[in-house]
Amino acid sequence: MKKPMICVMALLLAVGSTVVGAQAKLSGPVTLNMWFQDWSAGIEITKEFADYVHAKNPNISINIIPIPRESMTEKTVPAIMSKTEPEIIFGYTEYLEGLDYSKLFYPVTPKLFSKADAEAKWYKNFLKMMQGKDGNYYGIPWGSGSDGWGFVMNNALADRAGIRYTPGLTQFPSWEEVVKAAKKMTQYNADGSIKVSGISMGTEIVPIFESFCFSLGANPFDAKTKRWDFTTAPCKKALDLLYTDLVKTQKVFDPRFGDTYGAFPKNIVGLAVLGPWALGAFSVDYPDLRTTYVPLPVPSDNPKYSMVAWAFWFFSSRISGDKETAVKFVAQELGTQAYSSIQIEKWAGTPANREFVEAIKSGKLVPKTAAGKINARVAAKMAESFAPNIYYLEGTEVTTVERRMVLNTELTALLSGSQDIDTTLKNITDKLNRIESTK
Repeated sequence: MKKPMICVMALLLAVGSTVVGAQAKLSGPVTLNMWFQDWSAGIEITKEFADYVHAKNPNISINIIPIPRESMTEKTVPAIMSKTEPEIIFGYTEYLEGLDYSKLFYPVTPKLFSKADAEAKWYKNFLKMMQGKDGNYYGIPWGSGSDGWGFVMNNALADRAGIRYTPGLTQFPSWEEVVKAAKKMTQYNADGSIKVSGISMGTEIVPIFESFCFSLGANPFDAKTKRWDFTTAPCKKALDLLYTDLVKTQKVFDPRFGDTYGAFPKNIVGLAVLGPWALGAFSVDYPDLRTTYVPLPVPSDNPKYSMVAWAFWFFSSRISGDKETAVKFVAQELGTQAYSSIQIEKWAGTPANREFVEAIKSGKLVPKTAAGKINARVAAKMAESFAPNIYYLEGTEVTTVERRMVLNTELTALLSGSQDIDTTLKNITDKLNRIESTK
C-alpha cells in the first residue's frame, strides 16, 4: 500500500463511523460485488474506499467490477430481472425514470437510514430523484459531473485577453459578464471567421437552454392538460441569448467547434461548456494546460437549473443474512465523509453529501493536495449554487433522455443555420407533445 494511501486511511479511520456500522457483526468473511463505471479516477477512488472499509472491518471485502458507461443502461435492469445483479450497483438516474424503484432495489429508507437522517446527510433535491411510489428512497446519491452547469476556462487565453479571475474557481457576476469575457478571448481570421471561439458548447447547450427558460419564468409543461409549450416568450429570450447574441451578434460561438472537449486543449476555445469533472480530466491528459472553473450564471434573479445526470449507489433487493449486514455497514460508511474525502483529491463536481460540503465550507475538512483544495472550492460552490435550485418538471411521462434527445436535435439544427428560432421552438413543442400522447 502506498504511503499517501496510508495517510488518507489513517485520517478517515480517526473520523470514525456511525454506531450501527462500528458494531456490524458477521459470522465470517463476506465479499460484496460492486459494479462501478469504468473510469480510471473513479475506480481508484472507489478502491481506496474499499480498502478503508476493509481496514475498519476485515471481514468485509468489496470486489469492484468496472462497467463501461454505455453498458450501464443496458445491464442494470436486465440483471435485476434475471437475478444476476451484484450487491452494490453504481448507476445513473436517467435510465431508471418511469420505473417503480421499490420493485428494483433495496430500500435505503427505512432499512439503512430514517428519512430524516438521509435528508440530513444528502441534499433532499437529489434524494428525490430516487424516491419510490411508497415515499421511500431507493438509492444513495453519489454526485454529478454537472455538464451544462458551467464552463472550463483556458487560463492562458484569459491572461492574454486581460481578464481578471481567480485561478481554479472564479465566478462572473452575470451572464453579460460571461459574454464580455468570451468576446475578449475570441480571435478572428482575416475573412472574419472565428479562429479562437470565446465559447464552445456541444450537447451541453441543452441544460443551459432549459436553465435559462426556467429561470426566465417558463413552465414548459402543464401537468393538468398534459401539454408542452416551448414557444413562450421566456424560451424565445433564452434562444436569443444563446443563439442570436452569441452566434449572430457577438460572434463568439462557432457551432462548427462541435467536439468541445477535443477543441479546448488545442487553445482554440476560451470557455468550454463542460462539467467541473473536466478539470481533473484535462490535468491528467494535458498536464501543462491551466484551467479555471466558471459556474453558470443565469439571466434572472430567480435561478432555476435543469437537472443533469445524477449518479447513485443502489443495492440489490435480494441481499440477506451476512451480506445484508455487510451492505448496511458499507452504506453507513457512505453516509460519513469517508468516500467524499477520498474523492475530492481526484474529482471536481457537485457532491451530494451535504455534511461534507458544510465541513469544506466551515474549514473543518481541508484536502491534503493542491488539486484537492481547488476541487473542494469548486465542489462547495457548485453544491451551494445549484443544489437548492434544481427545477423539476412534474407530471410528465416524457423521460429526461427523451426530452434531451428532442432538444439536442432541434438546437443542433438551429445552430447549423438550417432553421430559425421560431421553427426550433415549435418543433420541440410538437415532438414532445407527440411523445407525451403515446405514453
